Amino acid sequence: MEITTMTAEQLKQVREAYGITQEELAQKVGVSNAAISMIECGRRPMSARVASKITQELDLTSAKLKEITKTYEAIERLKAVAQKSNGSRYGDSAKSEHIY
Repeated sequence: MEITTMTAEQLKQVREAYGITQEELAQKVGVSNAAISMIECGRRPMSARVASKITQELDLTSAKLKEITKTYEAIERLKAVAQKSNGSRYGDSAKSEHIY
C-alpha cells in the first residue's frame, strides 16, 4: 500500500529514524531543503508526489511508518515518566539510535 500522506511529525520521525538530514532527504526527493523544513514545521502541506517520492527513496512501507510512529510515541512516554520521577529533562541531550 502506497503512502500518499504523512503528518509533519511523522516526516521528522521517519527522517530521524533513517538517520538522514533535511538536506539529504531533500536531495533524495528532489525538493529544496526549505521545503522539507517547512513541511516538518507544519507550515506547508506535503503533496502526494513528495510523500510518494519519500516512500520510494526510503523504501518506506505503511508497516514501517506505523512502527516508527509507535516507537517514537513509546520514547515520548518514557521521557515523560523519567522526567516525572526525577524532575530532569532527557529529550534534548539524549542521542537517539537510528532505527533503519
